[in-house]
Amino acid sequence: MNSEAPRSLLLVGADPTSTEPLLRHLLAEGYALSVAHSLRRCLQSLKEETVALVILDATHSSPLLEPWDLFQQASTVADIPWILLVRDRLEVQKALALGAADALILPLHLGEMVARVHAILRRRAGSPVARRGRLYADRDLLIDLETEEVWVRGEKVALTPRERALLLAMARPAGQVLSPDWLIWVAWGEPAPETQRPLLKQCIWRLRQKVERDPKRPAIIVTHRGEGYELRRTWPGEDG
Repeated sequence: MNSEAPRSLLLVGADPTSTEPLLRHLLAEGYALSVAHSLRRCLQSLKEETVALVILDATHSSPLLEPWDLFQQASTVADIPWILLVRDRLEVQKALALGAADALILPLHLGEMVARVHAILRRRAGSPVARRGRLYADRDLLIDLETEEVWVRGEKVALTPRERALLLAMARPAGQVLSPDWLIWVAWGEPAPETQRPLLKQCIWRLRQKVERDPKRPAIIVTHRGEGYELRRTWPGEDG
C-alpha cells in the first residue's frame, strides 16, 4: 500500500460482530481506525478526528443507529467519501444514487474491500475534482470547507464555532433541506430537546445578519416551515 495515501478510516455499524472481521483485516493492512456504533459517536468522530473515508454497514440498524438516515445526514457534515456495505444490487444502486463513493454487497471478500478502499483514497488524494469540492462558492458566499474560512461578498467574516458548524453543515449538501434536529446534533453534539430549538433559531438569526443582503428577507439561509433550513445558492443577476 502507498504509504503516502490517507490512512485514517471510520468504521460505522450498529452490530459490532458484523464489522469485526473487516476491522481486524484493515488494522492488519496498516490503516488507523476509529469505530462508531451510534449516531452520536459517528458525528463526534467526523467533527473531531481527521477521517479520510467512512465505511458504513447499512445492513444492520439499532435504536442508536439507522444507517440510511445516518448516511444521508452525516455525509453532509464533512467532505469525505463513504463506502456502504449493503444486502443486494438494488441497495448498491440506492447507495450510489445518494452519493456514496462505492457500495459492496455482503458477505465481503476482504481483499477486494481493501483494494476498493485504497483506490478511493488514491483517487481522492490526486483528483482536481476532489480539490475543487473543498470550496463552496456562489454570488454571495465563498466557503473553504477544509480550512472553514468564510467570505461574504469578498469580505472575510468571523463566525462563532456553532455558527460555523451550522453553515458548513448546510454548505456541504447545498440545496438540501436539513432538519432542526440534525442541525442541533451538528452544532451542539447532542440530541435535540425542545429547549434547544430557540437556541438554533437564534443561531440562524445571527448567521443571517452576517451573510444575507437583507436579513428580514433571507435568500441564502431559507426556512422551509415544518421541515428545516436550506442553504440556497445565489447567482449573478438574481434578486436578493
